[in-house]
Amino acid sequence: MGLRHSKGVPLPLRVQQEDDPACQGNQIDKSSESEVQYLVVFFKFAYFLNILPLRIQMSYDLDGTKTGYSIHSNKFQKVTCYLNMCIGGVYYTLKFRQHYTTTWYKNPAMYFNSANYLCDTLLMVVVFVILAKKAVQQIFLTPGLQSNALCCLALSTVGLYLLEINLDNSSLWQYFYADAANVFFMMPHGCDILNNVLAFIALYANCLHRILNAFGDILFVLVVLLVRRLVATFTAKLKPTDEHGETRSTSYCPLEVLTHFRWLKHVMTEINSSMSLVLGAFVVGNLPFYATNLLETFRDTSNPWMRLRYSVYCSYFFPSLFLAARAAKKAETVRCWAYKNENHRHLDPLQVSIVLHEVSGQPIALSSFGCLTINYGLFGSVVSIIVTYALLKTQFYAYPDQRLFPPNNTIIASFA
Repeated sequence: MGLRHSKGVPLPLRVQQEDDPACQGNQIDKSSESEVQYLVVFFKFAYFLNILPLRIQMSYDLDGTKTGYSIHSNKFQKVTCYLNMCIGGVYYTLKFRQHYTTTWYKNPAMYFNSANYLCDTLLMVVVFVILAKKAVQQIFLTPGLQSNALCCLALSTVGLYLLEINLDNSSLWQYFYADAANVFFMMPHGCDILNNVLAFIALYANCLHRILNAFGDILFVLVVLLVRRLVATFTAKLKPTDEHGETRSTSYCPLEVLTHFRWLKHVMTEINSSMSLVLGAFVVGNLPFYATNLLETFRDTSNPWMRLRYSVYCSYFFPSLFLAARAAKKAETVRCWAYKNENHRHLDPLQVSIVLHEVSGQPIALSSFGCLTINYGLFGSVVSIIVTYALLKTQFYAYPDQRLFPPNNTIIASFA
């Protein structure tokens, strides 16, 4: 299912099992045309938004027969894309200077905001540049309707961000004008044309920052949906009945299941090797953001556009982690399958031992460089950390009456 970055070289749509007499000629459909639609749509959005200099297109023979998918690009798109990233990278590097102008011991949340900024912005610039330059890429996608909806949902957060700024400030342009003055050291009485150009760059770079942030998250969500689909296809092979409870017409071959299991292990290895940086950035970059900002979603004094934007973030952050953890748990059902006598009596005992060892030692799950494996344990840890810091942050909004509780006394001592 890999896509090689070479012009005009199509890639096969399907990979099928070789004929196996023990499996009575059954074939495993390891890839389908519908599964190649998730990132086809993602790369199309990223291409027209000038985030990536390439897109995936269907290739055809002279007679109109579909032959596979290939990556297409052009020099103009590459130049404009890298120029786009250079402008954004310079702006974000200069903007990060603002984090050091704040007294950190008076605002502990700046530690989390800095980590969130580095992972969600600067790191995403590096990720998308590397993704565009990689000669051989392992790209996995899922059905088109869901991916279109997710990409449009990601773009909506940019509009919500602009509406949020416009509501909090007297003028949207004045906000970015002041931002550019702080980032680019603009003089108060400098050239108006230059100042307006720098203010436009600030507006453009802020929108690009939100797009990179949103599409970095959406890329993780699409990978999760793909893994969930692949695991569901595999676990369906473990059941002698279909989803309607009827007995399958084809033979239930244990060797077929083992072949599918080995292929699924290979696919997960390729996904983790290609997407480890994105998976790590999704968890590490978003965890500080939700730990310090989730409470703002439920405050009555919050900007309504900000509350809506944070709600959109929550709508795919927590479900995607849960679906990834559920897929990892569901893949472990192969252990119960191997224990059944009607299955392992047709297999070599060494094969059964190897499968059980692989399931226990190297689970089928999304992982970031082997450090973060997304399972129910990680999901519970993330939720508990976010809830803990949200509860701690509520203490910053609690201002007791100074007449009842003097600043130098504790609440317990004041009642004594």
